[in-house]
Amino acid sequence: MDKIKLGELNTNELISIFGTEKVKEKIKKGEYIGGRDKELLLKKAQKFCEIQDLKQGKFLITKIYEIEKDDLILPLKKGLNKFLVPLLLTKLLELECKDDFKLTLPFLGWARKFDMINDNYSFIKYNQEKSCEKLNVNSDIMFEYFEKIDDCIKYYLEKCLTVLSNKSGLDLIDFESIQMVKKQFINTRTNKDGGIDIGGKQIDEPISDDDRKFYYDCERIAKEKAGIINNKEKFYGIKSYIYKRELKALLMKRNISFMYPAYNIYCKDQNELKNTLSKFDDVDTTPEEFVRVFNEKFIEYIEKKAINRHNKELKFSLDDDNTKIIKPYRLLESYISNYRDLSEITINKGSENVQFKYNIEKSVEDIMKKYHSNFKEES
Repeated sequence: MDKIKLGELNTNELISIFGTEKVKEKIKKGEYIGGRDKELLLKKAQKFCEIQDLKQGKFLITKIYEIEKDDLILPLKKGLNKFLVPLLLTKLLELECKDDFKLTLPFLGWARKFDMINDNYSFIKYNQEKSCEKLNVNSDIMFEYFEKIDDCIKYYLEKCLTVLSNKSGLDLIDFESIQMVKKQFINTRTNKDGGIDIGGKQIDEPISDDDRKFYYDCERIAKEKAGIINNKEKFYGIKSYIYKRELKALLMKRNISFMYPAYNIYCKDQNELKNTLSKFDDVDTTPEEFVRVFNEKFIEYIEKKAINRHNKELKFSLDDDNTKIIKPYRLLESYISNYRDLSEITINKGSENVQFKYNIEKSVEDIMKKYHSNFKEES
């Protein structure tokens, strides 16, 4: 609540500070805020300050309360956050920032580091065509699954990081979202036996504006050459092979392998991290239990969302106006079971390696698979 200031403010300013997303949406639509909404708004504000209703859309803040850290943690002890936050803090304490107070990993690298997903996740995501066949999963459902889970992981991870880094709140860490680029430089030389030795190096660096523009141009050209109309075609059929081959060739003109989103997390105080973790005493604090419980709750959450989408689509299908149907494949009987199977395979830490279990070969020239590799890993 770093925006609270002494003095007079209007209804819009009050809602900006204390309003829920639902109330903010009402304001955007031009709706009037009063009655129960206004009562709840003032009740929430009174937890943080002394406030008077001056009527006619005016309010006066006369005193700002000091907020206890235990109160700041309360929002993090609800829903998935209840399990994700202690998991995240535990992993940060394990890393200890020994060599540097800054840690940098790709977006899904963080998810894997915190055991939100397992190694099957990125392999299946970038080998979807062959995985669908082996796992008996509908291709439309699989494509949507990875889009939804990527968004879900990003939302919850950034939400937790934002609360943990709030300067006027917990102030335990700093974090920033960045775009990185991996470049590969290959050298060849003739050895004493007349053969060819191949060597080189790889570097990871924040992407420059020039390289970013170049990358976007390469994507556009590769899509045009492959005749790709929608993004799903990057993963399925002959167009996907053409696209990946063309993109790889174009990018290598600047020695670029791929671009990827990443986070920098700056640890401020290990003792404060430990103190905050101790507040989650209603959850077993062993790393193993964090992982087990979080995996279980995350899978339940994923299935619940899939059921909601399925039921919503069923409702639309019963209407006379079939134009309301958003995604026909959500009407399939296999929709929920496919989501359940995929989440068990890609989230549960104890899942078997699908590549070896089902003998799934990597896609030809699957350069995008490297999107998820750690800086020092070879895919």
